[in-house]
Amino acid sequence: MSKNETRNFNIFIKHNAIYRQPHTHKYTNIVNSLNSSLKVFSTNVRGLVKNWNSLAQINFGNIDIVLLNEIWKVHEFENLKLDGFKIATIKQRTERRGGGVIIFIKNNIEYKEIDSPFLEGVLETCSIKIQNTILMSLYRPPSGPKNECIDKILDWTDQQRNCNILIAGDWNLNIRSNERTYFDTLSLNTNLSAKITGITRIASGTCIDNFLTNMDGTFRVSNICIADHQGIEAEISIPRIAKEKIKYTYREMKEENWLRFSIELQKLDYRGREMQEQWMNLLEDIKTAVAISFPQKERNIKYSFTMSQGLLKSKNKKNKLLKQYKRGLIPKETYLSYNKVYRKLIHKEKEKAFEDRIMAAGSNSKKKWKILKEEMKIEKSKESIDEIVINDLN
Repeated sequence: MSKNETRNFNIFIKHNAIYRQPHTHKYTNIVNSLNSSLKVFSTNVRGLVKNWNSLAQINFGNIDIVLLNEIWKVHEFENLKLDGFKIATIKQRTERRGGGVIIFIKNNIEYKEIDSPFLEGVLETCSIKIQNTILMSLYRPPSGPKNECIDKILDWTDQQRNCNILIAGDWNLNIRSNERTYFDTLSLNTNLSAKITGITRIASGTCIDNFLTNMDGTFRVSNICIADHQGIEAEISIPRIAKEKIKYTYREMKEENWLRFSIELQKLDYRGREMQEQWMNLLEDIKTAVAISFPQKERNIKYSFTMSQGLLKSKNKKNKLLKQYKRGLIPKETYLSYNKVYRKLIHKEKEKAFEDRIMAAGSNSKKKWKILKEEMKIEKSKESIDEIVINDLN
C-alpha cells in the first residue's frame, strides 16, 4: 500500500472501531498435585506453665502441629519455647480461672489464624488454616452446657464451607457411654465424625479426648501423658489446592501498537488475479497485521458489588434458613423458595446500582463511558483502548 492509502486506512479503522466486552474464560492452575502429610498431637495439660518441664522434654521431632487445651493462665509466653515450633494462636480466659487453648506449629509451615468460638465455661477454641484445611484446638469444661456447646460447633461448621476440618481436644464427653449421642448429633448435621474410641483418661476409664474430622487418615491414642490425660495423635493428608482463576482476553491499543500497525499496513499488497481473490487475500493480510500489531493479552477479572443493608439482612435470613433446613427444622422447599427471592433481589439491586451511576453521570459522556467500561470489565488504560473490531474482524 502507498503512504496515502495507509494513512487513510488508519483513519478509517480508528473512526469505525467497535468496542465490545472482552472474551472471558476460566482455567485451572494446579500449583502442585502432590499431597502433604501432617502429623498432629493433642492433649489436656492441666496448666501449661505447671507442666511445662514435662512438655519440653518430649521429642516432637515427627510432629508438625501440637494442640493443647486447659492451659490455664499464662503471662509470659516468651519463656515457653518448643524446639522447632512457634506459637500459632492462643485463647485464654479473662473472667475466671482454668481453661484456655493454644496451638504450636513447626517453624517452616505457612498458616493463617482464623476466628472460632470462645465462650468461657461453654466452649473454648482457637483455630488456624493451612491451605484449605482448618485445625482447631478445643476445650469443653465438664460443667458447661452440653447442648449449647454442640450448637456453637454446628453454627461454626456451617460457615466453613468446602473446607477440610480437624477438631482436636478435651470434649469432656465420654464416647464410650450414652454421651456418644452428642457426637452422633454432630455427625448427623455435618460431615464430621469422631475418630477415637480408646481410653484417654485412665483414672476414670473414659474416652473424653477426641478428633472430630471430615478427613481420612490414621488416628490413635498416644502413649504420651503430660497430666492425667493420654494424648491423641493423627496423621492426615493436606491436598494441594487447584486455584481456579477467571481471566479475560483483550487487545492492547497503545501508541506503539498503532505504530507497528502502520508498518504492517505498508507491507500490504494486492494479491490475486480476480477482484474476489484480491479482496479475500487482503482480509487475511489485515487479520495477520492486527494479530501482530495488537497481540491478545489476559488479565484477571475482579468482581465487585456492594450490598445494601437490606440485602445484607436478606442474606443473613437466607443463611439462617439454610442452617434450619440442614438441621431438619424446616422443609427444603422453604429454604429454596426464599433463596430464589434472594437471588432476584441481588439482580435488581445490581441493576439499580448501575442505573444510579449512569443517572449521576448526567450528560457527561466521558463518565458514562467509564461506567460502561467498568461494568463490561474492559481494560482500563489512559493510553489505550481495549479491543477493536474491523468489519467483524477481531
